[in-house]
Parts: sequence; C-alpha cells; structure tokens
Amino acid sequence: MMGPRSLVWLLLVVFAPPGFSDNLALLSGTLRTFQRAACDDQVIILKCPDSTSISVQVAQYGKSADALAALCPDPANPHRNVVNNTCFWPNALQYSLLQTVVEACQKKRQCKFQTSPKTFGGDPCPGTRKYVEIAFKCGPNEFRSRVACENEVLQLKCNPNTRLAVYSASFGRTEYESFACPQPQGV
Repeated sequence: MMGPRSLVWLLLVVFAPPGFSDNLALLSGTLRTFQRAACDDQVIILKCPDSTSISVQVAQYGKSADALAALCPDPANPHRNVVNNTCFWPNALQYSLLQTVVEACQKKRQCKFQTSPKTFGGDPCPGTRKYVEIAFKCGPNEFRSRVACENEVLQLKCNPNTRLAVYSASFGRTEYESFACPQPQGV
C-alpha cells in the first residue's frame, strides 16, 4: 500500500529542453520516416509540421537505373536508363553531403538546399546522371513531464493537430524523492 507521499510520474513527449534531447533517440523508432530525392542541380526542400523539427537520418548520392528513370530522365533521350557503374562515390564526398544536409536542416522546421555536387565537394562522375536522397524524421521540439499524487486525477490534453506520446510512466515513489505531494499549482 502506498502512503500519502506516493505519486504517479509521467514524462510526456509533446514539444525539448536541451536536457531531454537524448530521449528523442529512444522515440525515433516510432516516428515516421520521410524521404525526398532530387536530381543534380535541383533544390530539395525538407519540411516538418508545426512544433516538430527535422532529424536527418540518411543523406546519400544515388544512381540506380530505376530511380534515375523516374527522378532524372535524360532530356536528350528520355527512354535511356544507362547507369555508369564504374563511377564510385568516395566516402569523403558522402560524408560531405551528410554534413551539408545536417548543417542546413538539423533541428529546423524546414530547410532547402541545392543538390549540386559542387556544393558537396566535387563531382567524381561528371556527365553521369545522379540524385541526392534524404531520409528524415520530424521529432517533437519539447518534452514535458506531469506528476499526480495518490488519489489525484491527471488529465492530459493535446492541442489540435498534435498527438501525445507517453515516454515513461511510473507508480510509487521516485528514486530520490525529489517530488513532494501534494504538488504546487502549475508544476
């Protein structure tokens, strides 16, 4: 039986003070992954809903025949699906692409950047049609916690077009007894 100092503790993911940024990694598996792709010298736009921000998962060059045909048709010969398989992307160029995308977009609600290989440190395959592929998630900007003491009712509400994700819930005493019951108003 719990005494008057018992409490229920919830950590809610709603919108993140800097100290809770690591919790986003734990929730990442539940967040939807968005993908965008654009051909060389096009602009790519990444955008997340209000109260969320971009978390870049993958940024890479691609040149598969099927994707090229759909994304980057050859204006001179739209039915041609030739891919230069002798051309390889150095790891440094892939890293430069990832670094550029992270600097432009990470933790922002929206961003845009040019997909020119010159932007990312050069073109190891001049004349070869290729594309940039980005995978990202939209994570909450803020994490909130709520506490209810024994025999209290805890009511959780969301703003329109937002959702609630419970990261953690506990019943009983806290490890270090840092919360007091009853809780002061507004805590």
